Amino acid sequence: MSEGRFGPVGRAIADGIRHILGSRRRPDTAEVEAMREEVVTLQRRVAEIEERQDFSERLLAQARDRGLLSAPPPK
Repeated sequence: MSEGRFGPVGRAIADGIRHILGSRRRPDTAEVEAMREEVVTLQRRVAEIEERQDFSERLLAQARDRGLLSAPPPK
């Protein structure tokens, strides 16, 4: 089809589509790699936090079992 067959609205829509498609860019390889490294770092930190929480829960459970923790004050 030639562009002469489209009216002004059709041309405006086509121009809008071309603009939208032209503005998309593929992510930079370095940018993607940096994000991957960040995700790995965050996964490691979450794992460390989980280990610390498990350790804290075990200590609290042992203290409770030995009667070292007092009951919460009544409301």
